[in-house]
Amino acid sequence: MKRQVILETIEELQLLLDEIAVDGARGRLLERGAAWALFRQDGNLPEDAPPLGDGIETDLAEYGFSLLRVALSLRERTGSTDYTRRAFERAARAFEALTTNARPNDPQTGFYRVLGAAAYHLASYSAIAYSLLRPVENANLNAAERALSLLIVRDLSGLRTMTRNYIQSDDHGDASLARMLEDDATDPNEALSIVLNATVCRALAFFDFALQTGDATLVEGAASCWQQVNGLRPRPARCYYGGLSGSAEASSTTCGDISPSSIATYWTARIRGSLSEFTRALRDLPVCA
Repeated sequence: MKRQVILETIEELQLLLDEIAVDGARGRLLERGAAWALFRQDGNLPEDAPPLGDGIETDLAEYGFSLLRVALSLRERTGSTDYTRRAFERAARAFEALTTNARPNDPQTGFYRVLGAAAYHLASYSAIAYSLLRPVENANLNAAERALSLLIVRDLSGLRTMTRNYIQSDDHGDASLARMLEDDATDPNEALSIVLNATVCRALAFFDFALQTGDATLVEGAASCWQQVNGLRPRPARCYYGGLSGSAEASSTTCGDISPSSIATYWTARIRGSLSEFTRALRDLPVCA
């Protein structure tokens, strides 16, 4: 029977990371995941591959999301510390393993790359984050994921163009959304997806304009947009902190839904957690034309 863990205090979060973010955790899951990723060929293991654990793909995803969720919670409370950087680095390794030698055109690969790069970025490995996103030009990314990728690789010009085009597109305007919602044959989630992506793009547009103008109040506008995204995201799924997936002793906690909206949770914490740093940096920026 699974025990639901409710984590609230800094001490509880740090104790959990002491358990799940140590070398060799989960039966050396990260080491087995790295080997599994290298052995794979177009997403499949050769027949002579060593046994690396049934369901290792699921285990890596659950482990990565669990670490990411705990690290984000702790970072909101303490800022960037050795605890959070270590957890982000291990989460990034889990997501990276899921993308290495993956199935061609796997719809999840781009998403995992963005998550891995974001985690590496928060772990202070910006060069690795940059290199991880280089192969995603043709990945199956939605607008929010592509915008965040451009921000991580510091392509602000590309970000500015991409977000403007998405927000100003007639296909994403109110009239188009109204028609979609009135059409019984259209999945309402499609309209919700457009709203979420547009809000993410709008938040990043606020932040980009703040960097150009030095207006710190625009950072608050960006953070407010992220809060709107968090209010719209679907009900969270479960991730597992204790044991491998399927373990009777596993404990579970809400870790953010395993979907592109998880990235919104990440960036909300990123902007909110670093707001004072951003404000100080913006004051020192020259006003750009």
